[in-house]
Amino acid sequence: MILALVVSTVASPALAAPRSVGNPLRVAVYISTGVNSDKIMATMRAVQAMGFDMYGIGRNDIKQGRLTTANFDVLLLPAGEADLKTAYASIDGLDQVTTKNNIKAFVNDGGGVVALESAAYYISYNGGTLDLYLGNYTRTGAAGKNTITITDSAFGSGTQE
Repeated sequence: MILALVVSTVASPALAAPRSVGNPLRVAVYISTGVNSDKIMATMRAVQAMGFDMYGIGRNDIKQGRLTTANFDVLLLPAGEADLKTAYASIDGLDQVTTKNNIKAFVNDGGGVVALESAAYYISYNGGTLDLYLGNYTRTGAAGKNTITITDSAFGSGTQE
């Protein structure tokens, strides 16, 4: 089971040019601190199998301003370390002011974010400190079986087991 939370701006003053037919989506897969290492290659293979251009991007790349709509269309955040909900929020992960501001600037410029599992928690309003998605993320369950609920004021809520 994979739960993905997709965030993109609907109206933005400086939207990136749309991708033309034959130009694959450019996906930046986050591969740095906070990611569950066994999920990185699986995520990259899945992105590549879908025919997208895939690039690994680290925290320092984001911090130094390389995450832009000129370079990428989407930032994909795989599941967090040890499946912890707080892995991305560590200070050596994405929880630095410059890094968070650069991710928000990417989204405000028309870039998209796909967040899987604990990364969805990190970008949700009630999760980490990024607050890209203003809905709430809830994950409950025992080992091997989880129930995930996302609540959004505009779309309601949904639960998946």
